[in-house]
Amino acid sequence: MKLCMPKNVLDSEIKACAFRLLARREHSRYELRQKLLLRDYDVALVEDVLDYMAEEHWQSDERFTENYVRSRINKGYGRLKIQAELQERAVDSSLIAIHLSQDEDFWFEQIKQVWQKKFNKSLPKLTAVRGIKVEPERRNAAYGERSSVSEFANSELMKQYRFLQSRGFTGEDIKRLWTFIYEK
Repeated sequence: MKLCMPKNVLDSEIKACAFRLLARREHSRYELRQKLLLRDYDVALVEDVLDYMAEEHWQSDERFTENYVRSRINKGYGRLKIQAELQERAVDSSLIAIHLSQDEDFWFEQIKQVWQKKFNKSLPKLTAVRGIKVEPERRNAAYGERSSVSEFANSELMKQYRFLQSRGFTGEDIKRLWTFIYEK
């Protein structure tokens, strides 16, 4: 700990460090606290500085949450992924709920955009997905494996499902997307 300096000098040093961090991007209180503590500042002094910065509206968890949610949505992430990332940053659950409370149509439009960007509308044909063989089975001579269009379609569908799920979209969102595509 940096205890050799007087409190007011150390206090201004912590503030300067916090301002430099906030000048780069918004931080949650937890993130800012962790970064300041990594620099070996006294815990009590860091808490005082964080309280001061929150009172003066230089650090705001609400502003951080709003910016973070907007940024992650623009990068194509779903609500589950964003929620988990905000929880890792110790953002209050009520703030998370407020900023992720868009309606189902909003999230449906998001998943459609993400799917179109990644897969360029390459969903297998409906007949193949339902297991109706479009082509007869054939053997892959090199590996002795059987394959059919329906097996390929199902594996492609599962690949897309896993991708969308890893992006933070719910199973319901994904099922709604498939239903929308096949009802066209």
